[in-house]
Amino acid sequence: LEGRIHRTRLLSPRVATAFAAVAVLAFGCAEPSAAPRSPTALNRSQSESQDRNGGTSSLEAAFGPVMLFVSDASGMPLTETSPPGTLVFGHPPMPGLPNSAILLPNGEQMTLGEFLRPSGHVSIACGAHGTEAQVKLTGLVPMGVYTIWLLKFKEPGFDPTFANLIGVGALGSNMGAGNSFTASADGSGELETTVPGGELSAFGHVGSCLLSEFEFHVVTGYHYPYPVAPQELWPNPGPAEKFIEQSGAAFTP
Repeated sequence: LEGRIHRTRLLSPRVATAFAAVAVLAFGCAEPSAAPRSPTALNRSQSESQDRNGGTSSLEAAFGPVMLFVSDASGMPLTETSPPGTLVFGHPPMPGLPNSAILLPNGEQMTLGEFLRPSGHVSIACGAHGTEAQVKLTGLVPMGVYTIWLLKFKEPGFDPTFANLIGVGALGSNMGAGNSFTASADGSGELETTVPGGELSAFGHVGSCLLSEFEFHVVTGYHYPYPVAPQELWPNPGPAEKFIEQSGAAFTP
């Protein structure tokens, strides 16, 4: 752990493709054999702050787009270089059925340009009552409903077979409280929460601080169609055809 805690490296495209695939798999919306359809090209650095003793006090990573489960009207996977005006479709309600249209609060269908717009970062630090997480995002769907999720992997980290996935849950309370927010009219959003040690809301558990984990991902879920029913608890994101993983950040402490 000591050798890894001071390591700062670029996230590989292989690791980056985990976000949506693992989220859907973990919530029962894809078969374990499902392979990532296209890379997210999330090749961003992980920055590190140190305390007075030279130890790691916090880690910060940038959010990047998740492209795994978005397609065009014909079902063809989209990439970041696809025409920005392309209408975006997400998870099908059931295997074999057409993918669901991803809708904006005004009822219009989301375009690829709108899907790719979010940017921001998440900061992770050890706290007295668990892991303190701060999420800041811009470019979100104005007045859109979002939830934030945590995915944990054992050593050696993400693998396309998902064999190393050992935990999934809401970023925050293990009851799924406090991990949702509505973006502002200008498309910005923030979330500050604490992840306590113990059981996660879906499955698995985490220690008293995520900086002691081998690898974990933070993923945003955009919820549709509107109006989205308000919920006090989000232990899981709900039906596959009513949310889409839009962005994510990976940590390898």
